[in-house]
Formats: sequence, structure tokens, C-alpha cells
Amino acid sequence: IIPLFYDRGRDNVPRNWVLKVKNGFKKLAPYFNTHRMLQEYTDEMYMPCYDRVRKMSEKNFEAGLKFAAWRGKVESSWSAVEIREVKVSQTQIKVGTEFEVTAVVKLGQLTPEDVQVQLYYAKQGTHGEFGAGGESIAMNSGKANGDGTYSFSARLSYNTSGERALSVRVLPKHELLPSPFLPGIIRWAT
Repeated sequence: IIPLFYDRGRDNVPRNWVLKVKNGFKKLAPYFNTHRMLQEYTDEMYMPCYDRVRKMSEKNFEAGLKFAAWRGKVESSWSAVEIREVKVSQTQIKVGTEFEVTAVVKLGQLTPEDVQVQLYYAKQGTHGEFGAGGESIAMNSGKANGDGTYSFSARLSYNTSGERALSVRVLPKHELLPSPFLPGIIRWAT
């Protein structure tokens, strides 16, 4: 694009650069506009929030009171949540080969229905950290081990080679929770 700006005719106008700018406006203006932004905010933020408030307000605030009680239980019990063990079925993994990750999680007063346990994975950075573009998948519902812990598992395969980082995290889960990311309410495997 830079050479186009300096390629000017006898009238000193960079015609190919101007054409590229006009084409950019033509392609982008329909998407980057106030109408689209307001529609997106309405569809993705305002209406889901309205639906949550409506659900919590029905039948003399029955669902809202249950949600508040659940939220209080989660906040008061979260300190007992602990990821005790994470096992990876293989340490050397070939591209396209499926492997399993299992986690043993202590939930304290909570149940598997109160939480979502996720396998988080990404390319590994140069210092062993998670690289950009990480993804997560839900681990299968917890199976009681009889000692106050639950086992969760997930299967994964990589479609490219390279060093990978993965971990397990526990987040709260409720149908009326707008986001599972609450301040101080997350537990990562160490």
C-alpha cells in the first residue's frame, strides 16, 4: 500500500492509492456503522440481560431468590475448591492422535452441577507460559470418588505440531449467570 501512495501521476494524485481507499470504504462502511453496533449490543448484551431479569422476576422472584442463594453458597464455599490431580494419558502426542486428560477435583459443599470444569490449552510460549489464542473445552461431568472428590475427563487431539501448554480450571456454572468469570471465583490447577 505504501508504494501506491508514492506512485503519482502528472497531477500529483496517487490514483491507485485513492482507489484502494475508496474500495476500503465501500467494503467496510456497511459493517462499521452505528446501526450495526446498536443492533449487536441489543442482540448480545441488552436482550440477554432483559431475559435474565424477566426470568428472575417471575413468580414473585422465585428464580432470582434461588440464584441469589446459589451465588451466596458458591462465594462462601469457593475457598474449599481444589484441583488435586491432573493426569495426561500420554506425554508424547502425535498430530491427530486423541489423548485423555483427567482431573480429580475437591468441591467441598458444592456439587458438579454448581461448577464447570474446563481443559484449557494453547501453544506454549518461549518461557513455558500459555501462548496467545488459548481455547477451552468442558470436561465430562464429575463422577463421585467417594472421598469428597470428583473425577472429570476430556479427550483432545492437536491438528498441528509444536510445544503445548494445558491446564484445568474450575468456574461457577448456573443458567442465570451471565458469565462464568467472577472476580476471585476461579481455580486453576497448579
